Amino acid sequence: MPVSVEQIMNLEDISSVAKLVAGHGGIKNQVTFVTISEAPDFYQWVYGGEFVLSTLYAFKDYPELRATAYRELAKRGVSAVAIKTKRFYDEIPADLIEIANEYNMPLFEVERETKFRQIIQAITAELNNEQTNLLKEVERHYQELAEAALIGGDYDQLVRGFGRRRKCNVLCFRADNLLVGSYVPKAREMDIAVVQDQIVAYQRQFGEIMQNITLTGWHVFPCITRGQAIGYLMIADPSPLTEKFALMAKQLTTFLTLKLIDQLDMEQRTLTALFDDILFKHNLTEDELRERLALHGLKRTGFYRVVVVQQANKISDVADDGSFRTVCGKIRTALGEALLINKPDEAIFIAAGQQADGDSLLAGFKKLDAEILSSEAPFCIGIGPAVANAREIHSSYLIAQSTVRAGTAFEQGGIHYYSEFLARILLLRTTDTAENKYLQEVVIAPLLAQDLRYNTQLLHSLGALIFADDLEAAASALFVHINTVRYRLNKIKQLTGYDFFTAKGRYTLTTAYLMHRFVQ
Repeated sequence: MPVSVEQIMNLEDISSVAKLVAGHGGIKNQVTFVTISEAPDFYQWVYGGEFVLSTLYAFKDYPELRATAYRELAKRGVSAVAIKTKRFYDEIPADLIEIANEYNMPLFEVERETKFRQIIQAITAELNNEQTNLLKEVERHYQELAEAALIGGDYDQLVRGFGRRRKCNVLCFRADNLLVGSYVPKAREMDIAVVQDQIVAYQRQFGEIMQNITLTGWHVFPCITRGQAIGYLMIADPSPLTEKFALMAKQLTTFLTLKLIDQLDMEQRTLTALFDDILFKHNLTEDELRERLALHGLKRTGFYRVVVVQQANKISDVADDGSFRTVCGKIRTALGEALLINKPDEAIFIAAGQQADGDSLLAGFKKLDAEILSSEAPFCIGIGPAVANAREIHSSYLIAQSTVRAGTAFEQGGIHYYSEFLARILLLRTTDTAENKYLQEVVIAPLLAQDLRYNTQLLHSLGALIFADDLEAAASALFVHINTVRYRLNKIKQLTGYDFFTAKGRYTLTTAYLMHRFVQ
């Protein structure tokens, strides 16, 4: 326990020379330091918790400053004041007694013959003894945590020591709000769902918890690694944590973080192995795959679906990108029941649910589109088709991945539904063919050369025409007159030999342009 004024006043070396005369209501005040005040502005240099010794020498010639100075000491939270009388003041002034009682700041009268050194030594010894005891108990807590970790103890074993010492409920959640460990004495049973709701409500308002915070009746310590919170230690206590318990909480958070890292790494290795089997082990039966998915908590209730998330600019490892993780969290919330496989360059969701392909599914994802596009680092999300069987998950993945590639080729980022890109996805299969090489040489190369030499923007105009409903819409998108569009189309015909207004010409020019976007 912290050293209180009451403990100090009961020390023999103190009780024999000092008498409490006022501020009796503050004897439980915590003492952190002992100091001497003989300056009128001494209050400016205190932090709170000081046991202040004084002879009032600073005020013998300036009594009008006395009350202001001691009121400021009380306001700033000094633990107690001891004044030696019969030196400069025969007795403690009435105004100081009044202030001490008003602020519950214990005020002692010290005998004239007493050396302040005697009081300082007694208080310092008690503080040092308390600090030694604190460090010993913190060390015992650390050894308990280390022993539990070495024998592979579970989360309950890790949190038990802290909860037993503090006599309070202690919980450990993963970042996905799954409760993994707890110490809940029977006398303090609680509704875990209420605590989970508090975390979710805070995250919705302020985002990821990255530093120690207090919720209603709780102290929350995030378990952080690689710039992300992977779990939370939650301590049920409305009062502030003392130095000892704050140190113990930090120790516990460290061990919980290490255990969470091991658990999450193991889960990811297992999920990655499962996903590799889905992709490459074609001899696995439908029942075998469903059983393995169910072991990870993914029970098919209708359809499976794969969603792939990539950074559009590929500027960093996705595992280290905070905004990428935030986007993945939003995608996971939208999907509901889903497994997440993190790879160096993409995140893969395998979802299960009743919802098949349709407008309602697409509408749900489109609600996130503006939010995702507003991120500093743009992302591309490919939504694969719903499949009825686990053996078809690999098809949903390949189509979702191709959708991302097609979306990245034509957009900066955002959410893309596979059906919007099927025709373009098919062209991806022909990027390394002789036919594509020919199209690039006879169609794209002349347009690029013309644009480079004369800044004519023929290739850009061709792209606008392909995705526009008519010439007028293309002209509007290009911010030019419709006659300019007609002129550019005629120039494209002269350079390539293909007329955009014929079926063959439009198909050839469109195919060449799309292939160019895929391979550039």
